[in-house]
Amino acid sequence: LGIKSIKAVQGDASEYSENLGLFDRVLCDVPCSGLGVVSKKPDIKYNASPEKLQSLVDLQRDILKVVSRYVKSGGVLMYSTCTINRAENEDNADWICKESGFTKDGEYHQLLPANNSGMDGFFVARLIKS
Repeated sequence: LGIKSIKAVQGDASEYSENLGLFDRVLCDVPCSGLGVVSKKPDIKYNASPEKLQSLVDLQRDILKVVSRYVKSGGVLMYSTCTINRAENEDNADWICKESGFTKDGEYHQLLPANNSGMDGFFVARLIKS
């Protein structure tokens, strides 16, 4: 099944727009703590706090609630972050599955940063809308 068209949209993902319609696939790469890229941005670890992390989880959930509405029934929501924080990753993916009728398509993919390899930490979940 090939891709026939792509529609790139710029806007505030925390605000729903009826003008956009429904899509077969939606990529949701949310703002995150960046704990997976801390080797390239060491200031991240000095600015992190439990309150800031919770604030990010809340923002991510607000975005997921909105973005999930753009996915057609049977469509795919790709959720990604550049962090290794479970609350921002697996917990949010599980949450949107419960809240908005998505199911996991296989396993979640958590890549961990590797010392001396230059590889960053990322998370990706492929979710199917019921």
